[in-house]
Amino acid sequence: MKITNLYNALWLGLQRHRVSRNARNSVRRRRQSRFESIESLEDRTLLSGDTLTTAAYIDVYDSVEQNQAVEINGEIGDEIHGNLDVDLFFVGLAAGHTLNLDASVETGKEVTERLVVSLQSIIDANSGTKLAGAIEDAKGIVEDALDELNESTADHKGAIGKLKGAVSDLQGAVDSGLLDTEQGAELMNSAAGAARQLASEYLYGAILAGSRQKAVTEAQSDLDDGDTLRQSGDFKDAVAQYRKVVDSDLKSGGDNAKAGGFVLRVFDENGKEVARASGGSDVRLSFTAVTTGVYYVGISGNGNFKYDPNKACSGVPGSEGCFEMNMDVDDGFDPGPGADPCKLNLAPQITAFEVIEDGGGFWTFVGVVEDENPGALIIEFGGVLQGHTVQVNEDGTFSYTVELLQFEKGAVTAQTTDECGLESNVAVEVVIQPC
Repeated sequence: MKITNLYNALWLGLQRHRVSRNARNSVRRRRQSRFESIESLEDRTLLSGDTLTTAAYIDVYDSVEQNQAVEINGEIGDEIHGNLDVDLFFVGLAAGHTLNLDASVETGKEVTERLVVSLQSIIDANSGTKLAGAIEDAKGIVEDALDELNESTADHKGAIGKLKGAVSDLQGAVDSGLLDTEQGAELMNSAAGAARQLASEYLYGAILAGSRQKAVTEAQSDLDDGDTLRQSGDFKDAVAQYRKVVDSDLKSGGDNAKAGGFVLRVFDENGKEVARASGGSDVRLSFTAVTTGVYYVGISGNGNFKYDPNKACSGVPGSEGCFEMNMDVDDGFDPGPGADPCKLNLAPQITAFEVIEDGGGFWTFVGVVEDENPGALIIEFGGVLQGHTVQVNEDGTFSYTVELLQFEKGAVTAQTTDECGLESNVAVEVVIQPC
């Protein structure tokens, strides 16, 4: 079978990027990305870099197909860049489409709840085994930590102590060979992350309560020491160090779980800022692309809004903490009742076009069109398929199978015109090779 894939600028732009395997932020995915050459993010974690060249790819159009936002869980204030930390992601966005971002502070309790879910999934997948028993023990301790946090006055010290016990159990499962080393490290890192968030929340509350500067400085030093231990993989001692924050001479500030906040920024492919929003516990930002291309989304701590996305650690210190960010895309404008839809209409874009040799002289042409109303479009073929047409599906895909004789083989083009008379790009020629 001979397949020739030639895609437009958006597709080629996305191909330039790859996703690192080193993990810290988790992305919940439900299907393989439509861009097959880009590594799927399903059921694993990724490192979102601090610069454009290390940004992690997110298929935001999956949110349209699944009718559910892409959910990203991460942490600002990592053990490498501290309060200068930035997480960057990149997306492919069609002209006229709106990218919606919603970032909220994820509390230590919520991080702990996610850890319970992760542990339960391992138990379910290994039912009846020694591994399931070991993980069940760790899960029970994490649930005890949640009980401490569900008290009328949350017991951060008790919860962090329980998380330390869970890390010990998980390390035991790794040492005994029951739990894979990499998976064990991810789980212990999650437990350490929950402990750090709880310690950070306690410290923030203590600052608001007017704690002495000396006590605050010492507690911040304990956080930093815990980060160093966590970076080295010493998760148990890292959690113990985070517990010192709660043990320190700080005034109790009550529940400040939603303290901090984030800055959201959107950049074009060169790193020029095109949109920004910042705030407290919940920050939202919508951006409509004027041109089709690659755009970058940056999230940083509140106060760190002047960093250069081309250079790591180029900003100013900001707040730290765990976050949950939802991304989705509105596929076109809604002009509202009584408005002329063509005044806001943008030309359709053919973003993928390829040919597949089926055998026996039959060939299938498939592609994708991005438009406000793709189901109303008709693809008009040119070249050796001059005069042939096919209706586009509601999801923007199209497929056309035809029998071609040897002498008919050559170049084929595809183009479409929308209801307002705007023509799409002419899809890059797909050349059918002779048998």
